[in-house]
Amino acid sequence: MTTPIIGLPARGMRRSLRWGLGATVFATIAALLWPKPAVVVVSTRLEETRSSIGPSASDASFDRSAATLAKPQPFAEAAATAASAGLVFDPFAGVVVAPPAAPLPVAAPAPVAPPPPPPPPVQDYRFLGRMTAPDGSQQVLLARGDASVSISKGMVLDNGYVVESISTAAVVLIHLPSGVRASILIPSP
Repeated sequence: MTTPIIGLPARGMRRSLRWGLGATVFATIAALLWPKPAVVVVSTRLEETRSSIGPSASDASFDRSAATLAKPQPFAEAAATAASAGLVFDPFAGVVVAPPAAPLPVAAPAPVAPPPPPPPPVQDYRFLGRMTAPDGSQQVLLARGDASVSISKGMVLDNGYVVESISTAAVVLIHLPSGVRASILIPSP
């Protein structure tokens, strides 16, 4: 034989709990069998509401227009009506709402111009002198800082310039990447 726990009945559930459980089961069955609520479609357009009310705003005409707006429609019919009118149907709210505005077209960014070419380096050679070689050819000497260089046509200098031409009046240098020309004047004897 089992001994009952103090404060609880020895068998089954209390009578009040059985009645509560029975009422809950009855309410659940009633909710499942109860007819579904009608869907109400409300127009958000003011013009449609005014045209359905008519020119007189009497209570009788208002009641008729309200009844026209509140006709029950199944979800499928309401969705089809909204789609044919170009509107969006919200099945949770049962309201036809206007669709969001189309996004504005995004303009393509303007093409970016290539950066300008880097400036040529500073031409820092100066005329040092002219001399005649033992074979009889003329040589021109240029100086840069403490160093001197004997140049000839087509020779590439340290700073990126190329000797384009040598005349009795000037030495013409060209920087090939930028096309910049520089002249070193030769003083007359």
